[in-house]
Amino acid sequence: MKITHSRHFDIATTRNTDEAVSTRYKKTLADVAFLIAVAIAIVAALAPAVYAQDGEEKERRLEEVVVTGSRIVQDGFQSPTPTTIMSIEEMQASALQNVADFINQLPSVTGSTRPQNSQALISSGEAGINTMNLRGIGNDRTLTLLDGQRSVPSVLGGAVDVNNFPQSLISRVDVVTGGGSAAYGSDAIAGVVNYVLNKDFTGIKASLDTSSTLDYGDNDSLRAAVAGGSRFAGERGHFMFEVEVARKDGIMHSDRDWNRDGWSQMINPNYRPGNGEPFRLILPNMGLSNATPGGIITSGPLRGMAFGEGGIPYDFNYGNLVNDPYMQGGDWRSVDRRHLPSLDPERRRHSVFGRLSFDVTDNLRIYAQLQSGNSKTENICCSAFALGNLTVSSENAFIPDPVRSQLKIKGITSFRMGTTYGDLPPPGSRNDRTTDRLVLGADGRITAFASTWNWDVYYQKGETRSKLKGTDLWDRQRLSWALDSIVDPNSGTAVCRATFVGVAGAEGCVPFNLFGANVNSRAAIEYLGIDGSGQGGRRRAGAFLNEELTQEVVSFSLSGEPFSWRGNPVAVAFGGEHRSEEVTGNSDIISQTTRWFAGNYLATTGKYDVTEGFLEALVPLVQGKPLAESLDLNTVVRFTDYSTSGSVSTWKAGATYIPVEDVTVRLTRSRDIRAPSLQDLFQAGTANTNNVRDPFNNNVTTQFLAVRTGNLNLLPEKADTTGVGIVYEPSFAPGLSASVDYYEIELEDALGQPSAQTIVDRCFTGNQTFCAAISRDPAGNLITQINIAPFNIARQRHRGIDYEIFYQLPLETLNDSWFGDLTFRALATRYLWKFEDNGIDTPTQTAGQSIGSGPPDWLYRASLSAATERYRATLIARGVSSGTFNNAYIECTRNCPASTPENNTINDNRVDGAFYLDANFTYNIQTVARDGRDLEVYIGLENLTNQKPPIRASGPGGVVFSTAPTDLGLFDGVGRTLRLGIRLSM
Repeated sequence: MKITHSRHFDIATTRNTDEAVSTRYKKTLADVAFLIAVAIAIVAALAPAVYAQDGEEKERRLEEVVVTGSRIVQDGFQSPTPTTIMSIEEMQASALQNVADFINQLPSVTGSTRPQNSQALISSGEAGINTMNLRGIGNDRTLTLLDGQRSVPSVLGGAVDVNNFPQSLISRVDVVTGGGSAAYGSDAIAGVVNYVLNKDFTGIKASLDTSSTLDYGDNDSLRAAVAGGSRFAGERGHFMFEVEVARKDGIMHSDRDWNRDGWSQMINPNYRPGNGEPFRLILPNMGLSNATPGGIITSGPLRGMAFGEGGIPYDFNYGNLVNDPYMQGGDWRSVDRRHLPSLDPERRRHSVFGRLSFDVTDNLRIYAQLQSGNSKTENICCSAFALGNLTVSSENAFIPDPVRSQLKIKGITSFRMGTTYGDLPPPGSRNDRTTDRLVLGADGRITAFASTWNWDVYYQKGETRSKLKGTDLWDRQRLSWALDSIVDPNSGTAVCRATFVGVAGAEGCVPFNLFGANVNSRAAIEYLGIDGSGQGGRRRAGAFLNEELTQEVVSFSLSGEPFSWRGNPVAVAFGGEHRSEEVTGNSDIISQTTRWFAGNYLATTGKYDVTEGFLEALVPLVQGKPLAESLDLNTVVRFTDYSTSGSVSTWKAGATYIPVEDVTVRLTRSRDIRAPSLQDLFQAGTANTNNVRDPFNNNVTTQFLAVRTGNLNLLPEKADTTGVGIVYEPSFAPGLSASVDYYEIELEDALGQPSAQTIVDRCFTGNQTFCAAISRDPAGNLITQINIAPFNIARQRHRGIDYEIFYQLPLETLNDSWFGDLTFRALATRYLWKFEDNGIDTPTQTAGQSIGSGPPDWLYRASLSAATERYRATLIARGVSSGTFNNAYIECTRNCPASTPENNTINDNRVDGAFYLDANFTYNIQTVARDGRDLEVYIGLENLTNQKPPIRASGPGGVVFSTAPTDLGLFDGVGRTLRLGIRLSM
């Protein structure tokens, strides 16, 4: 098979003045449905022609593979930038439900936002999406393409949800693990992931699969897809389509056996500088000490009085170690809320895709491509909580009489309480996204300057319309009124004090009972903004954001071989592009005043555009010399002008050197950029409730509102990328190839967003800039709000090594009567260094941390497949190396050195690794093989041994005790999953 380099360009957008093209897709679904109906008719009418198609023509079309990585078509040239190519056959052998899940298993991809690890992202609206994150450098620093073209972002931060791509028509995925900004534009700092369509597909194929966990009997899924394609008008025309529907019931709570031991982290209450004890403790059997489902008094002589079912008081057992808001032992299980968040969200999606092309002449092809996809996701985020920060008057109408008597005897007029609001359903989100994308283009060949040139031009418009909703959130103002209840002296019933004294807006307030579980009426719950139906019902969403992202792209490019160098043709490519990005939206009135517990969506409005031009050249310097079979130089430069931040240039220089026939050495050096996204620039702000340690108040954990906003003064991030690699393909072992590639990425002017804890700590050291971002209550004691915005303040350095081995052995070499292939492929990435300096905190090296800020030292994946005409069996081994909780921590249990802010001491700093086995078996029934039709049935097992995820105890800080104690981005928390399916092609 001949491998060449891409002549399909992702040139960016301008606004098209043709109103018919730029009109919003009000009739998209109807148009596509009509298109599909026509497609089915065409396929049915032309099916005999499809099956009788000339074999030579099929072979000619399959002969050439266009590989992402360069803009130049050049036979025999191997790109200096490493590219991992995953075929559709290999993806099908994994038996995963979608392509995104498969790509996220590659060792070079880590830290992606996925449905399983995005349940807490209510305010950002990212819950439920499936993105790509190369090297763990960031979703927004990985450029995701569909057939070499950009796709409209799915969220404000710029990430693309690849679940919207037509899964059945993808022929392979190219993962370019190196800087690609000069060739492909902004965002390609870590590399490019290009989903390549089979644009010549003819025939009909359909698939149906279902899955469920074996040991738990949950997370049921179903996916059905049908695709068709046919040629018409004497082979000049081609049309293809796909329709796909998929659902997954999800796992709405993290109720697994590995999540029942109460592992978490706390500040050691016995630690004193110099006493030899560790500062941090990771322990089992931990829970909250200042919040229970039915409420607990946390101050004064009645501290420790808690309230159970029906409001009955009881003495809370604090256990052995207590350091508010954490404790170990005692009644920890009664306050454990880790099981509440979704382990895997509920998802529903459907998509339609159509593509029509026509060869006007032998040298001119025109095409139109239209797709529409909808995705609905629902999940539970976390536990509701108030960590001992509620001030309750002794006049409260719901105080049980025995407790009221004690308060009166002791002269207590008010006290503090904490609760996890056991009567309220836990908050979550329900997101509904629709993405429409239209591409109109043409390509062909022209002859000029005694050379043949390939050219390509296209226009693209894409829109993502999102309806983001926060579920079971409460209005913090209404809750404040409802919690402050008194007994109406006239009626003797409980009323809200605010209503009684005539506070404006408090009309209709229904008092809320803090004292006990199952003590509140439906009316009291509904007043707060939720319907009180609990899990499994249709929950009303008070917080919402309707947002529309629009992307327009106009592109042109040419490539050819205009002259020669020492008898060898020199290939060049050049082109230009214009792209515009825009966001508009609206949100509910309560979000605009940041009164919800979480969500608080604020509508963002903004727009920017970018104009670019590039020039690439491939120069064969040496050919056919001793110790220099070939030496090729590849250079590309791109000039870019942003409407928000001005001009910037990117470039790449690479070389491939083949000293002898079996060995290829490759080297690249590039300057890459990422421009600030719409979110970075224009975000109006999102707000969610969180926790922070306050050093001004003896490190007491305080609940506050985190408000995130954009910054119009941001500049593009800049990165310098170096890559060195070697490829070995021994001639004595046909079918064997191996590669080793080292990479180093130095990122300057990176966007850094200081954490809330950093802001508070820096204010404590006297930095008034950070103090200005902090708001406190009227008394100046408790933190109530922290404003957080991005700045060009950070720098990063990433280093690692990629390994790949591929070997394909014809089975007939083992036995003359066997027909088929034995295929082995292993991929591994060694993450050597991930260094980040945000200009504020102590610089950290996080490679080897098996948590979200990792990556771990090693990620690997190996597959062994045996395939014959009728059978294919595949075994996949994949894994994550063990690591640390934090590289800067010092592990010790006694005789510990003094703990410092830079190097905390901790009793256990290890996070175990994980090893997974997957298996898949496919049988081709071939009931109608004479007609060229195949019917396959397959069975797949993911996580064959039901490997439990390693414990990664979180805390202190954050949404405490409200997430499972593991990293669901790295580890499988779902368990052994069985998948059954069928595929039909004809």
